Amino acid sequence: MNENSIQPQIDEINQKLDLVLHYVNQQRLKSEAIEDLITDVSIVGRDIFHDTVNELDNQNIELDIDEIMTTKNIAGISVDVNEEGYMTNPSQWTEAIAKELAKEEDIELTDEHLKVAKYLREEHEKGTVLTIRKVGKSGLVDIKGLYKLFPGGPLKKSSKIAGIPKPTSCV
Repeated sequence: MNENSIQPQIDEINQKLDLVLHYVNQQRLKSEAIEDLITDVSIVGRDIFHDTVNELDNQNIELDIDEIMTTKNIAGISVDVNEEGYMTNPSQWTEAIAKELAKEEDIELTDEHLKVAKYLREEHEKGTVLTIRKVGKSGLVDIKGLYKLFPGGPLKKSSKIAGIPKPTSCV
């Protein structure tokens, strides 16, 4: 075969690749638009919730926010969460949920993150009071490593991803 007889086939393949790439890009843009819409709706819902709570406070209506529960769709599963987004029913937790919660915290979940999350879940089940120091002494990760895995609030973020309540030691 000479080069001239192959060129039309190469051109056709390139055209098809261009179509596929165009389609993939359109789907990516649609996906981003949907994610933006979900984020916007979530923000509006949270604002309405906080406005309602403030109005109840202004009218001296007692309301214990810690007892208010709502549901949230995480990884296609409806889970019970509190107003800060912490799961209130740890038995609903899955690794897929952990992955989505990590995304919300701008963390790309790794096996090391999951080991910490599973450790926290086990300790929570035992009724252990969780602290950064206790996690650092667990042998899984030192304190510096914990901060590296979960920057900007290692115990808060790791607990949220682990699907357990926010530790009392966290503000």
